[in-house]
Amino acid sequence: MTAPDSCEAAFGQGLKSPVTQEDKTVSDDMSVAHGSRSPPRTRPPHCLLRHRSSDKCKQTQTPDKCVALLESVKWSFNVTTVFGLTEIAVDLTKQKTAQVFSLVSTLRDQHSGEPIEEPLGQCAEQYSNAVDNMQDAADNLGSHSYAEAAKSVEDAMTAPDACEAAFGQGLKSPVTQEDKSVSDDMSVAYDLLDLLSSWWWYCMSFNLLD
Repeated sequence: MTAPDSCEAAFGQGLKSPVTQEDKTVSDDMSVAHGSRSPPRTRPPHCLLRHRSSDKCKQTQTPDKCVALLESVKWSFNVTTVFGLTEIAVDLTKQKTAQVFSLVSTLRDQHSGEPIEEPLGQCAEQYSNAVDNMQDAADNLGSHSYAEAAKSVEDAMTAPDACEAAFGQGLKSPVTQEDKSVSDDMSVAYDLLDLLSSWWWYCMSFNLLD
């Protein structure tokens, strides 16, 4: 028996479940997810209600960038829980952070002995830490430690700005566009984690978690 079914079964005769609609919604989402992609690493609590990505993105600082990030994954249209949307954002941001780290590391090696080698090395160091931070965020999200996950993303968010700042006068950053892109994605991931954390505590306050 799935969590939504178990939740409904817990209400015996004379007691009406206050979360019937929510249980049905998440049950439907689980069925869709099972048929369209591999199961998520962890199961979201049934209190986290279904929403379109555009609805949830309206509550972030950059709604357009949020929608663009989430909709870059085709199967995100089948994911309608806050948890699922946040998981997509964190995973995509983690991947992009690793890609930028690889890029700046390669550029550093290609420009060995040149003035630009030092700032590129600083970028590589910053992004190395950011990769670790994003992995921590993904792990914390998987264990429902949403506040800790948000803090990990917040720590990672320093990397793009620090990378750009490493290039002083006379040196042009070759990764400005990449820094801007990953910074935007980190902001979206952070906003969704912050939103998810707020929903989580709301659910706990009404004892609605699995």
